[in-house]
Amino acid sequence: MVENQSMDTISFELGLDAATDFADIMSVKEHDFALGDPLRRARSGPVVPRFDREHNQFVFEEADGEDELRTQVIVSQPGEVNASGVVWKLELAPRESWHVASTSFPSWTARRSSSRGRSSALGEERGRVRESLAAWELRGPQIRASWDQLGHSFTQSVADLAALRMRGAGRVGTDVCPPRACLGS
Repeated sequence: MVENQSMDTISFELGLDAATDFADIMSVKEHDFALGDPLRRARSGPVVPRFDREHNQFVFEEADGEDELRTQVIVSQPGEVNASGVVWKLELAPRESWHVASTSFPSWTARRSSSRGRSSALGEERGRVRESLAAWELRGPQIRASWDQLGHSFTQSVADLAALRMRGAGRVGTDVCPPRACLGS
């Protein structure tokens, strides 16, 4: 939201740029600083989006070996679209406000595996994540509070810290995705 707090009408441009390179999270976690350098990375560089006017969204798509990667960036207000984003030319009267929202929807599809196989693998991974989170919560500090909001806030904070853990493959409790995201809550 933008609000004109002055006593005069103001005119300005507001822009939103969207980009992705579909960098693998494990490369990011391993501090592969070449990811920020298009000349040294394994991929060819940022993915060029297409703009879908009907749905007012940028669509980033890339086929990467066995996977199809896709991210949709939807904006709530139409504007002037350029190669990397959208620009709004605004004029706000005194005390007038203007609002825009942006939502991103990433998705991944394994082209060679069946949906039944993916569903089964996700179910197994959810079980591993639940076990890992339960073990993490048992090892951490505990709180008992009569104020429910404090208890909920503490529990969420512990889960958020658990999501930040990085462990090597093959170790017990390896987290592939943030626990609450994998649990669907």
